[in-house]
Amino acid sequence: MSDTDTDTGFDFKAVFDFAVQVGTKLDSISESQKDYLSYLRKATPISNRFAASGIVDPGGDPLLLNFGTPSQGTFWEVRQVVVGGSEVNVPTAGECGLYVSPSASVSGAGMMNCVDIASFTTLPNVGYYPSGTIYVRPSEYLYLIAWGATAGQQLAANCFARVFNDDVSERYFA
Repeated sequence: MSDTDTDTGFDFKAVFDFAVQVGTKLDSISESQKDYLSYLRKATPISNRFAASGIVDPGGDPLLLNFGTPSQGTFWEVRQVVVGGSEVNVPTAGECGLYVSPSASVSGAGMMNCVDIASFTTLPNVGYYPSGTIYVRPSEYLYLIAWGATAGQQLAANCFARVFNDDVSERYFA
C-alpha cells in the first residue's frame, strides 16, 4: 500500500508529517507562553503600605519610627511617605529625616544614609518619590527620625512602596 493516492496524487505522509511539525511547534509556543506568564507573575510588583508610630519623649530625645526591612528575596521601591500627628487634623511641629541603612538607630543614621528631610512648622507632611528614587534591600531598614516635635505627642507615619521579587530572571530583558 502506498502513502500517495494514485487517483488524486494526494500524499498522506506529507500531510501527516506537516501536522506533526505544526503540533510540535504549537507545543513549543504553549510552553514558552506558560514560562513567560510565570515570569510575569514573579516580576509584577505588588503595592504595600507600612506604618509606624510613637510618642515624642518629653526630654527632647529624637523619635525613631521604623518601617522595617523587606523580606528575603524581595526589595521595596518607596513611592510615598506621610508623617504627622495621630490624625491629619492634629497639628504638631517638628523636623524629620528619612533613612535607609543596615540598622535602624538614631545614633547611626548620619548623612550617608539620609534619603530625604523635611523641616516644617506643622505636620502632616507628604513626600512623593518617583520610580527609581528610593530602594530598600533585605539587608537595609527604612525609618524616620523626628526631632523638635511636640513633647508627649504621638507621631504616626505611613510608607507606600512597591514590593518587587528580587530573584526574577533577566533573560527577557536581553
